[in-house]
Amino acid sequence: MAVIGNMLVRYEEGNVRAAVAPDVFVIFGVESKASDFVLEVALESARREDVGRKREIYTRIGVTEHWRFDPTPNSRR
Repeated sequence: MAVIGNMLVRYEEGNVRAAVAPDVFVIFGVESKASDFVLEVALESARREDVGRKREIYTRIGVTEHWRFDPTPNSRR
């Protein structure tokens, strides 16, 4: 198992622009595959990207679970 934070993940071979950097991600096992779990820590400035583009990418590349943690009261989900 690997728990990694804020590291660039490339998801299209040969395309340097096809990359995303999850705040925290977990991979079970040692085989080359998508993350099993991704956690994004909420920042209002990143909300649109976290719930839009990043969520779509995680789903497309096969991330099993992706969550957005927002510790602020009355936060929009």
